[in-house]
This record gives sequence, C-alpha cells and structure tokens, in this order.
Amino acid sequence: MLEGHFTTIQASEKYGLTDSHFRRLLEHGTIQGIKVGRDWLMDKESLAHYMANRPKPGRKPKDTKGKS
Repeated sequence: MLEGHFTTIQASEKYGLTDSHFRRLLEHGTIQGIKVGRDWLMDKESLAHYMANRPKPGRKPKDTKGKS
C-alpha cells in the first residue's frame, strides 16, 4: 500500500461503510484516489474531508421558511 492511502476495505473497517460505497465515491470523483489493477487506493486527506462533511442519511428536513 502507498503511504497516505487507504484501500476500500481498510476504509470500510475504519468508518463502518461498505467497500462498494467507497468504490462508488471514487468512481464518481467524490473522493480522490488511484486505481491499481482492480483495487482502489484512496487519498487519506480526501477521505477524511468527505467523512467530516458527508451528507447525513435519511430524509431531508422540510423547508418551512417563508410559509405561514
């Protein structure tokens, strides 16, 4: 493994999300990383930024501003 990177399995074990979730994030460019063969290596800083700012699961709250 390259220094400063996590595999999807390592990230899955650390953060409690599935490795397929991390692969999707990488494929969509949400997290920076490199593909080595069939495996992904995620940049630790990019992953930490995503985890600190990731969308919360569940329904979005209703916008009640401006309604009487």
